[in-house]
Amino acid sequence: MITGCAFQLLYSRLFTFYAPKWVFLASVTIFELGSLVCGVSRNSPTFIVGRAIASLGSAGIMSGMIVLTVHTIPLRKRPLYQSLMGIVFMISSVTGPIIGGAFTTHLTWRWCFYLNLPIGGATLLLAFWLLPSNNNKTKEEIEATKLSTREKIERVDPIGTLCFLPGIVCLLLALQLGGSTYAWNNWRIILVWIMFGILIITFAAVQMWKQENATIPPRILRYRSVTASTFFAFCISGSMTVVVYFLPLWFQAIEGVDAIESGIRLLPLILALLLSSIIAGGTVSAMGYYTPMLIACSVIMSVGAGLMTTFRVDAGKAIWIGYQVIFGFGVGFSQQQAGLAAQTVLPAVDVPTGVSLKFFGQMLGRSNLCVGCTECSQHKTYRWTGWSPKP
Repeated sequence: MITGCAFQLLYSRLFTFYAPKWVFLASVTIFELGSLVCGVSRNSPTFIVGRAIASLGSAGIMSGMIVLTVHTIPLRKRPLYQSLMGIVFMISSVTGPIIGGAFTTHLTWRWCFYLNLPIGGATLLLAFWLLPSNNNKTKEEIEATKLSTREKIERVDPIGTLCFLPGIVCLLLALQLGGSTYAWNNWRIILVWIMFGILIITFAAVQMWKQENATIPPRILRYRSVTASTFFAFCISGSMTVVVYFLPLWFQAIEGVDAIESGIRLLPLILALLLSSIIAGGTVSAMGYYTPMLIACSVIMSVGAGLMTTFRVDAGKAIWIGYQVIFGFGVGFSQQQAGLAAQTVLPAVDVPTGVSLKFFGQMLGRSNLCVGCTECSQHKTYRWTGWSPKP
């Protein structure tokens, strides 16, 4: 999560100044390397390094898929195609833990990572064969790729990157360790928060100074559709992560099922999400407006989440299945629609930055909101048991 979130915006510059095909292939290769390191690791530090490498590659894969569709699919048809991509992602999110649990139970956990190798290898071959090196680029995009190596390095914004990367690492470390390993008023957590503030303020100053050569050119943030969709992605992704994280815990603690069964019980949510994603993609492609889907998502998923807060110990199948369907149906309406804002309002050369901002908002939402809810639940645990983290 740390490397994926921290390097997300850097990939936007790489996709701008280099051929998206080769950046995407490099991202897949990095992800495969990380999976291999995890699979062969013999100790915890090696495993952590492997996870960091894999997360670094996954950041480029996520934004790269959208950037490649921008260059290969007309805007009118993109909502449907990108919804199908979201469906594949959600199916893998559900089947992945189930398959991983089966591997861990019957073989070894290492196969959870070895399985990525043949799949990634097939992806590399197909992408290398099917994707052209320069696909439907505009004049501005072609000029950007023809810059000298020195000019490209300058426009990647190395100064801003050196401020942004450790700043995000400090933020995520504070969220990860605060309230669990150390109390929020512990000097270590306070120091990390101070470092985060200094680094992010410095990063913002660098962006104002560099302007067009910044990681996030300030003019892009003046598009309200881009800033609003980034915040929307932050909220929706965070809400989805909270539900997917805590609902299996409820099944295991209240219903007494095992980890695999609790994952299977999320199928109503996922199936509803898949159905509404297809509906939303087809509807937006037909009428040309994505805003109604975002509004519908906000209303329906809020109703579903509110209903899930009424779960009781004696809640029957009709309740926990029905409420999941409502929540999942709402989330599906926005699964890929928020990313269309940047593709619609930004010039083609700026689309990679807009897309990366959306994915950055998603990843930041997952970490922030999930930590917030975990802190609330831990606070109740502390109050009931008397246990507390290190002061």
